[in-house]
Amino acid sequence: VFQDDGDDKAKGYEIAGILAFGGLFHVNAAYADIDDGAGADDDVDGYRIAAGIHPAVTDSTDLYAELGYTSLSEDNGQDPDAIDLTFGVRSMITDSVELGAAMRLANGSTDAGGADDFQDSEISLSGQYFFTDALAFRAEASDNAMSLGVRWSFGDIL
Repeated sequence: VFQDDGDDKAKGYEIAGILAFGGLFHVNAAYADIDDGAGADDDVDGYRIAAGIHPAVTDSTDLYAELGYTSLSEDNGQDPDAIDLTFGVRSMITDSVELGAAMRLANGSTDAGGADDFQDSEISLSGQYFFTDALAFRAEASDNAMSLGVRWSFGDIL
């Protein structure tokens, strides 16, 4: 994960997993640890869990919707958490290339008392290149971050 905060370039890692079941539903979880690049005061780690639905529109295109929860721990003492809704589309444009777009709407707070409530939205674009059915390279860009990674699929488990 790379994030541009003006002069400072944040970097870190994310580990995520998705489990699809019933041909229509999925759950996912992710953990991230980000170094802000400007010292130890604003480093962030946290997790996101979500459940969703992904109906097929055509043989190669899915719509999806997710309800998620994110909890972060920041070195500066703010520990925001949020509930979010994500709506997106993804489509296999060739046998090896998938493209996607999504919008996430979040509502959260930076403290337990609710004095610092916030609402946020984010648009992201993504692409995957599948080397095999199980192995793919993934890139995603949003309003202020970019991530590059590898995807490994274990196939149909459920």
